[in-house]
Order: sequence, then C-alpha cells, then structure tokens
Amino acid sequence: MLETVVVLFNRDLRTVDHPALSEAVKDAHFVVPLFVIDEKIIRTTMERPNALSFLLDALNDLRSSLISKGADLIVRQGDPVKELIKLTTNINASGVYVTSDSTPYAKNREQELAKECYKENLEFKLFPGATVVDTNAIYTSSTGTPYKIFTPYWKKWISYPRRSLASEVKSFSLPEKIQSGSIPSLGELTKLSVSPNIDKGGESIAHQQLDRYLQNIQDDNNLAYSSSRMSPYLHFGCISPLTMISESIDTSVHENITRQLCWRDFYQQLVANIPEFITDDLRTRPYKWNDRKNLFIAWSEGMTGFPIIDAGMRQLKLEGWIHNRIRLVVASFLTKHLRMDWRLGAKHFSHWLVDVDVSSNVGNWQWIAGTGTDTRPNRILNPILQSKKIDPSGNYIKKYVKELSVISSKNIHEPWKLSERDLRGLQYPHRVIDHEVESQNFRTLIRNK
Repeated sequence: MLETVVVLFNRDLRTVDHPALSEAVKDAHFVVPLFVIDEKIIRTTMERPNALSFLLDALNDLRSSLISKGADLIVRQGDPVKELIKLTTNINASGVYVTSDSTPYAKNREQELAKECYKENLEFKLFPGATVVDTNAIYTSSTGTPYKIFTPYWKKWISYPRRSLASEVKSFSLPEKIQSGSIPSLGELTKLSVSPNIDKGGESIAHQQLDRYLQNIQDDNNLAYSSSRMSPYLHFGCISPLTMISESIDTSVHENITRQLCWRDFYQQLVANIPEFITDDLRTRPYKWNDRKNLFIAWSEGMTGFPIIDAGMRQLKLEGWIHNRIRLVVASFLTKHLRMDWRLGAKHFSHWLVDVDVSSNVGNWQWIAGTGTDTRPNRILNPILQSKKIDPSGNYIKKYVKELSVISSKNIHEPWKLSERDLRGLQYPHRVIDHEVESQNFRTLIRNK
C-alpha cells in the first residue's frame, strides 16, 4: 500500500463517481486532493468571467464536500506540473492520480506530468471519468481513424462496454501539517462583470439540478419549458456523464440524455485525435466569409430585428447560457445569413457561456457553419419557422425581448408585419437583412461553386 497519493483535480470537481479519488483512497494511507489555479488558463479565463465565477463556486463546494469527509481541498496557484511536484516533494508522496482529459492543453499537461513523475520516482496513473467512453476507444473499422460522422459513431458508442460507477468515498485523511491554501475571490482574478443571472456552480447543486429536472420532465425542444441545464456542471466535472445516464435510466428522457452525452463524447474524440479541429475548418468551404462588423455587432447585441435571434443573444448575456436549439439557430443566422466566420461566433460564445466546453462549442459551430461534421453542410435554418416551432406561444421571446412583450403571440415571430401604428413606440430595431434575399444569395453561392 502506498503512503501518500496526490489526486490532481482539473475538470472533475466532484467526489461522486471519481475513479481517481476512489482508487487513491483504496491504494494509500493518505490522499491529498490538489487543485492548481493554472496561471496560463486564468489569463484566458479572465476574459470569461461567467465561467470563472462558476469555477470558483465549484471549488468552494468541492472543498466543503471534502471537509465533510475528513479532508480538505489543497489549493495552489502557478504552473500545475511545477506546483504538483513541489507538493509531492514536501509531503514525500508516493504517487499522482489524475483524470484524463481530451483537449490539446490537457494532453500536453498529462505528458509533462508523466515525465516529471518518472524523474521523481512517483507512480503516475491516468483514470477515466471525463467522458462516457474513452476518446481513444472507438475508431472506424475501415481506416482506423476517428469518426467524423455522428451516426456511425453513435452506433458503435451505444454498444461499447462502459465502466462501472466508481465507489463513493466516505472518508479519508490528509497527511499532517499540510497547508490547505485559499480559494481566491472572483475580484482577485478578473475585473470584468459577471452576467446577473448565471447558475451557481458546484457538485451539490449539480445533483439538485438533475433531481429537479428528472422529477419535473418537460419538452426539451419547446422553449416555453426549460431544459436540464446540466451542461455547465458536466463541463466542470461537478457531475460525471455516467452518473447522468445512470440516474435517468428509468425516465422518459434517458435516451435523449444518452444521445446528447454521445454528441459530447463525439466532439471530444475529434479534438483528442484532430486538435487542429479547434481552429481549422474540418470541411473545405466553397465561399469566402463576409466582414460586416456592423452586422456582427447587431447579432452579438441581440438587435437584428429577428425576435428569436435577439432573444437568444440577450439571454446569453443575461444568464451565460442558452438552449442548444437556440445556439444552432443564432449560429446559422451568423454563418449562413450573414456569412460570417464561425470562429467569431465561437469566440463570442466562449466569452459569455458558463459551459464553454471547447470541444462542443467548436463542434457545434463547425457543424452549423457547414465546415464540420454535418452531412448536410448547406442546410440553413429559417429563423422565422424555427421561432414558430420552438416558441409557439412567444413566451420565450417576450421574456428576453421586453420591447415585444405587448405583442400578441400571432404576430410576435414576425413583428414587421404589423402596421406602423402598431409598431410605434416599441423601440424594436428593423431587420438588419432580408431573410428570403440572404437565403437565396447563399443558395446561389453554393450552386455556383
């Protein structure tokens, strides 16, 4: 049995179904849960105040949970590899356990950790937990390459053997005389303002949120109702995807949750195997992007004159979250109607979203832009038809576009059809483009290439 093992936490801020922590408690007399506030990541996350606020909530919640088990969260700030090795030296640790991740930055960190642990004669182990199926487990049968189309990946993924949920850690001990370190406040890390209505982070809240959703299941595709809103908790690892599948198994949304988690794994395996997917088009574009900054500003501020687009973009700034269907509609508008670079939209989302998972964010933007994994790359979502379909009552639009709250549900999807007298005093912007004209322009571009 090992004397002391350090468990390095990253995007796995939980104690339930945490294979690395569970095995460490079995393998060692003392276990040290460590989180390093990575200065390189913080420099970029400073520009993402919503995600940073959620992260700090999750860390404080994790600390409380670990204290209840007789331990604590050890916090350091700096380079994760250097800080971890310094700690292992100070406490004479025997091993380092880590949950594996899929991003290029995480993979480089894991390689550096493995190299330094070898130098220090430390046992180094990587564990699953970030995905349902490991990102290196499924490849195409014909070429042995990662899947770039979802449906065949789904067919293989759904039947792939899954690990069992990790046993719950009841209690464990830290070595003596170890300094816990403080979790900084948001103001110490960024001066940018947080959206006023973002969700609070943390493992305990993740389980409460999932329980509430499963006990009051509504139609996820109708914006008059709320979705599970579990994506931020998945992104920071406050709950494991396998736990969500297990908890939902006897509910009507089990298949939908499972499929959504497969999409998440799908994009993570793409990034893990094709890291350039984060910045480069996966599929060649047959046309050039436009550079219409005034239209991008109108889109980003929710002032396009298209109610469903404006509602989505205003909700994003207000709550740091929007429904997946709305993400696709506003992304289609930017990339197909305005024909602007998907990277601009992905960057804007990255700034505001609490759940800004790089794999899913880029994957969805490339999918809708026609540069990614969509087998119908030239599809264009009609914002008016989509609005009527997913918000038939107009309640979603009225909630976030206050100027239109007095308009009847009949006219709210196309307020420009109202008379000048009806529109007077609404202070709602005119449409920045004509949907029919821009749709036809896009189709003409495609045909001529």
